Amino acid sequence: MRIIKTFVIFIFATTVCLLTICFLLWGVPFPLVHIETVQNMEQVQSVAGNVIRLGSGSDICLERLSYIPTNKLISAVLGRGLRLDNGKIVGLVRIHHWCGNDPIRYDVRRVDFELLCVYVDRQCVTNCSFVSSRDTNTGTTSDTSIHVTKHGWRYDEYVKFLSFCKYFKAEI
Repeated sequence: MRIIKTFVIFIFATTVCLLTICFLLWGVPFPLVHIETVQNMEQVQSVAGNVIRLGSGSDICLERLSYIPTNKLISAVLGRGLRLDNGKIVGLVRIHHWCGNDPIRYDVRRVDFELLCVYVDRQCVTNCSFVSSRDTNTGTTSDTSIHVTKHGWRYDEYVKFLSFCKYFKAEI
């Protein structure tokens, strides 16, 4: 009886050690999913200047922007739809975790659409002093610096956008 008990403990300890080694070498053995949702999103019918026409026929005027930039990222967010939520225009963007060591397989995040437009093109802002005084990268962000693929927006670019939001949220 004692030999069987010792053998079972040995097998259990060996299995735990092997799983720990596998986890340390290859990470999580199953893919993770992170999906943020926005209830009652409306499809975008058209964009003209700084006005967005939604599927319900209502218009959203982005008064702080002189125009809405055209970019693959902006098009992807507009394609998923928008919603006015607590005074902010909220959209969804898919994030691509391109590094093979990252276990997140599918990632969809909420973004503030106005800040995203300013991040993509700093010149679209009207009547704000921070564009010339605080921003070191004034001008249009080129499509080559914003990496959007069929899988989504690269995670490292998304992290840069988050730091941009923290930096400028009080200003805009």
